[in-house]
Amino acid sequence: MTATSQQQHIATPDFFNDNDLPPRGFLGDIIAVITRPIEFFMTFDVQRMSKHTLWMALLILVIVAANTLQMRAPAVDSAPQDINVPPMMEGEMFGEGGMPFDPSMMGGNIGGEGTSEADDPAADWTTALSAIAAQLLQWAVLTLLLSAVTMFKGHSPRFGVNLQIVVWATLPLALMALLQLAFLAGGGSIQAEGFSGLLSEWPAFADMNIYLKSFIYALASLLTVFWIWNLALIFLGSRLILRGNPLIVLMVLAVWVVMLGFANSIESYEQLETEASAEAEMFPGEMFPGGMMPQDGMFPEQMVPDGMIPGEMGPGSSDMPNEQDLSNSPDTEMDPLLQSERSVTDDSGSEEIIVPADSIDLP
Repeated sequence: MTATSQQQHIATPDFFNDNDLPPRGFLGDIIAVITRPIEFFMTFDVQRMSKHTLWMALLILVIVAANTLQMRAPAVDSAPQDINVPPMMEGEMFGEGGMPFDPSMMGGNIGGEGTSEADDPAADWTTALSAIAAQLLQWAVLTLLLSAVTMFKGHSPRFGVNLQIVVWATLPLALMALLQLAFLAGGGSIQAEGFSGLLSEWPAFADMNIYLKSFIYALASLLTVFWIWNLALIFLGSRLILRGNPLIVLMVLAVWVVMLGFANSIESYEQLETEASAEAEMFPGEMFPGGMMPQDGMFPEQMVPDGMIPGEMGPGSSDMPNEQDLSNSPDTEMDPLLQSERSVTDDSGSEEIIVPADSIDLP
């Protein structure tokens, strides 16, 4: 069997011939892979579908790049922008009112006419090309993994056939990207991808190791109906076009899922570390050993604030004067204006008589 006949043998099942293949255009192929995936892969012809596969790959790459740019835009818009400080606000105080001016209160930094990252064409091109490169890398890796399906059948790898299966199986992910584009264009925001938002309701997740948490978080972010649809199309294409063993195909898909989890766990690790750092800054934890203020009001030696010596009384001490002590203390510090009235007690001591100060002859 020649290479061409072997390729045709792998690409088309025995119970189909060229006359049975329904004539379909590019749009017809898209509708078929969505509505009739089994028929689509059973009637898949490598030679006839090569041009349609190329157009599908270009369309998917454009959608992926546009979706990445759209999802990046809200994050850039929410970033602090430079603020031009008027001359009267320069310095530690602004105006003559004495109110301090902090640029962070206005959500920005002091600077000149800064340029927004969202308006930087170079940054947009870099983001779009990075998304396209990541998608091409995924296709290349999965194409290599699918070579194991034909190799276990005793055939040499058919990278072209594998690539066509991978490209058409990515159509559900492109549909998800289109829905996200429409949602974001309508003013919506995506807080958490997949099922990652539900992990906070899992009590055991918080106690896991940071690396295991990153891996689980990455898989939960990928877990969507469209991703499961994508894996199902890869399985159908491998079974119906490559005629692979179901167990081998499932093993290849399992390896692919684990690889995606590890690849995305790097970004998940950085995100979880950032969230943990922000939470630690907001809630620094226990100020004192045991989480309670010492009963004697003394600061521990390792927790002595600036300007105090070890063992010095701290706030909350039981030896500090209370309200009763202050009420019994002499009025040596009383304002002279408050001494206009004095309390005078008669000899019987039964009643206090308030006498105006100007009526008392003082030496």
